[in-house]
Amino acid sequence: MDRDHILAVHEKEIQTKIDALNDFGDLTVTLRSALKVTVKRANGSWSKVSMMGGEEFSVNSCYTGKRGGLIFVMKPVIPLPSYAYMEMSASDATDHLKGITELIDSATGMDVEEEVVTKNKEEVEEKHKQTFNNRKHDYDHTFGSW
Repeated sequence: MDRDHILAVHEKEIQTKIDALNDFGDLTVTLRSALKVTVKRANGSWSKVSMMGGEEFSVNSCYTGKRGGLIFVMKPVIPLPSYAYMEMSASDATDHLKGITELIDSATGMDVEEEVVTKNKEEVEEKHKQTFNNRKHDYDHTFGSW
């Protein structure tokens, strides 16, 4: 299970935290390195734009996308005429935005990375168990007893 789907369960808590932090001032995050991001242009069209890294964004909201993952909506701190706002999946945000992991951890009350590792471990163990159970019926008790 990936971060996007784990965090989608906590969408309301994260949105509440974003709203609370924005009441006390803009909640800003910084792009760590160069990256292509999805932006919505002023005319309403969507496109990918290359960022250099170091750009600051204010986190406005989050929502669960049509594939079930959490998506953050952000506006540039320095307004740009080329686009209205940017959207980024929770996985990309935690990998590429300085300050977003702290926001998520404080909103959900959990360590997101630890939760991802735990969920993935549980899924792998379950898959292994299912695979093993399916294979033990493939052979009779005399297999390999030569």
